[in-house]
Amino acid sequence: MAVLSSGMHSILVDLYKIKNRHSGLGEFSYRFHQYLQQQATEDLEFTFLTPRKDGVKPQPGFKYRHVSLQKRYVPSWSATYDLWHSLQQFPSHKPNGKTPWLLTVHDLNFLSEKNQSKAQGYLKQLQKNVNRAQYLSTISHYTAEQMAKHLDLKGKKPVIIPNGVYLEEYPDTGVPPYVSGSPYFFSIGIFSAKKNFKVLLPLLNYFPDHKLVLAGNHETSYGREIVAAIRDWKLEERVILPGRVDNREKYALYKNCRAFLFPSLAEGFGLPVIEAMMAGAPVFLSTEASLPEVGGKLAYYWPELTPEAMAGVLEKNLAEFESNTLQHRKNLQQYAARFSWSSCINDYCTLYRNILKQEA
Repeated sequence: MAVLSSGMHSILVDLYKIKNRHSGLGEFSYRFHQYLQQQATEDLEFTFLTPRKDGVKPQPGFKYRHVSLQKRYVPSWSATYDLWHSLQQFPSHKPNGKTPWLLTVHDLNFLSEKNQSKAQGYLKQLQKNVNRAQYLSTISHYTAEQMAKHLDLKGKKPVIIPNGVYLEEYPDTGVPPYVSGSPYFFSIGIFSAKKNFKVLLPLLNYFPDHKLVLAGNHETSYGREIVAAIRDWKLEERVILPGRVDNREKYALYKNCRAFLFPSLAEGFGLPVIEAMMAGAPVFLSTEASLPEVGGKLAYYWPELTPEAMAGVLEKNLAEFESNTLQHRKNLQQYAARFSWSSCINDYCTLYRNILKQEA
């Protein structure tokens, strides 16, 4: 392997998805770049691959290069590194044949989100990437199990490194005006069928004094379904769709909600679950995908997603939570602290060094 004259090893980290901060992969890429700068890496020299319009502020001690159409379609023209790390499973740019490749797989949600033909197309492409990559990592045991079930891993064992989670805190944050004076439930995410937000609407029949806030981009086909359902059920005054919210508003919504509700059907990890816990909010989840793994014993779970059953779980466990709110909040925040970005980046740097030893 090529070692720099300074004794450092060269690693390229693909940050291309950083261009969309409102997506999970965009946020992951942004925080990865931010916290990697804080890690002591005297033996590692990083180059970041970024989009041309990315909002990434170059930092001293790191190298940056923009994506290009030529190197996208002719990877052999890319420079050689000691390691190339793609932060997600469908990268537009890939290393040349001389550079070892670490591929991070977040989820196989396309298997449930896409029709059969498209899902098989995505699976075929992911299999090609898995075949080409020498090393694999993933963000949860659930995703690792899905990979083993649906892919031929060629004997490669994915290293599991849970996501880092960051929630910026703001002092003296009051509730947004649209929920002022009312208790409310909260959820957040891009509106897609897998988020399953629609099952939350009937819960308002059991909590007549509550509102429901569903934040995130609802300018989607599923978002239009939700808007139509709200109208049909005459819930316009009780279901709030604020759209994308900034960090301050998001923190306020987590901090002041009566509960965070997340009935998702497909998650590789589920960042909002830990964000809500960081804010001390009681968390109610489906039992699907990675959510039991991420939520652990401190989350509450809906064994079935019917209105009556969900309402019963809410009523029972909110009463238990609110019987000792301060202690429960403390427990949630202590648990959520395990998912720090510092720990995540430290684990990735350990993985880098282990790979480099194998490649030596």
